[in-house]
Amino acid sequence: MASSKQKVTRPRLACEITPEGVIAARAAGMAVLGFHGGSHCRPTTAATLRRSGATMTFSDMRQLPALIDRAARDLAERIAPALEAQPEDIAFEGGRVFARGKPKNSLSFKEAVEKANFVEISHRANRNADYDGYLLETQDFDFIHFDHPHTALTWPQIKRLQPVARLVLDAHNVEAEIMERLADTAPRWQRKGLRWQGGRIHELERELARNVDLVLTCSERDAGAFRDMGARRVRVVPNAIPPLEAPLVAQRHDVVFVGSLDWRPNADAAVLLAKEIWPRCRALLPGARLVIVGRNPPLNVQALASHDVAIEGSVPSVRPYLDRAFATAIPLRAGSGTRIKILEAWAAGVPVIASRLAAEGLPCSDGRDLILAEEPSEFARALVRLWRDRQLADELVREGLRTVEPFTADKIAQAVARHYRELIEPESARPYSDAYAPAMAATP
Repeated sequence: MASSKQKVTRPRLACEITPEGVIAARAAGMAVLGFHGGSHCRPTTAATLRRSGATMTFSDMRQLPALIDRAARDLAERIAPALEAQPEDIAFEGGRVFARGKPKNSLSFKEAVEKANFVEISHRANRNADYDGYLLETQDFDFIHFDHPHTALTWPQIKRLQPVARLVLDAHNVEAEIMERLADTAPRWQRKGLRWQGGRIHELERELARNVDLVLTCSERDAGAFRDMGARRVRVVPNAIPPLEAPLVAQRHDVVFVGSLDWRPNADAAVLLAKEIWPRCRALLPGARLVIVGRNPPLNVQALASHDVAIEGSVPSVRPYLDRAFATAIPLRAGSGTRIKILEAWAAGVPVIASRLAAEGLPCSDGRDLILAEEPSEFARALVRLWRDRQLADELVREGLRTVEPFTADKIAQAVARHYRELIEPESARPYSDAYAPAMAATP
């Protein structure tokens, strides 16, 4: 026998994994949780589910009970003002949302979901994300700045909340290119998966390029890639580095590699440096050490440690390690954007030996402000040469300091501000002619 009590304590929710399911559930007047944590899901699945109308997206099924409770609370809080009630007085019954004690103040559940206009809740959601959603709903903004493509997955929802705001993507790299390059040097069994992942990331980057109002890149090479994807407006804003005082190279005795070791291209370069390059030259560098500095080193990097190979992991500052280095060797085989580690070495007065890929996008010349090398034997010979030829080291330091001089935070900030003004007032923007523009124009 059915119970005489029909009241339910939560709104009707559906959990869907496909755009078609989301659309059908919304048509039935339901709020929808979009799940994008399955093995079948692509990098763009979450954005696709949200575009289809998912109220929230999540990637871990263990969060589902909390999300259901949260959906009910959020809906009550957001719909309460429209029903002239307090959130605790909102009830859900018979497919309608109403205020207790005010039976005439009600909406269909579908109307309530539309009026509430939810913002994404992901597996990383926290109080900051809640506050961001509140700001987007209650204030008007001129610009919404996305730092990296993955932060822009919610651009359709944000555009609905802020229809006048200009959307800006700060693309530190061409992310798909990193996957493609990793595939070139990865074990054979990993290549197909990496290339598949690169293709999915390329779809995301192309979608963003065609829908945001401005793309910022750190090199002209990356700018060209985003133009090819269909970006309407692309501007080059190089990475910045603070000026540093450089100690004398003659006081240094280490070879240093700096980079986040939880990023696969850096870990790959560290292993190559320790296993293929360092053994070729260590006997010719008496008293020297190889020092690898970077957060979260994986086990295969930690295992490289020996009497003359130091794995430092996370450190408060890389400056002391740069101060003790007579050279930095950067044998990157994958990556994109421009390498801050090179700008940092130049600013600290450390001679640079780098692969062509590592130096990509920077205004540099082989033998002038750095030494280019590709094979392990070339890196080893260059290290020995810098150890023995201090005049060459000093010349590289002087030219490196000159090259990095325009890449200051103040000048970069001025460029970003001008590009923003250009979006609002095109006639007020000056031509692209910062102090660093001649340097970027000389980039090979």
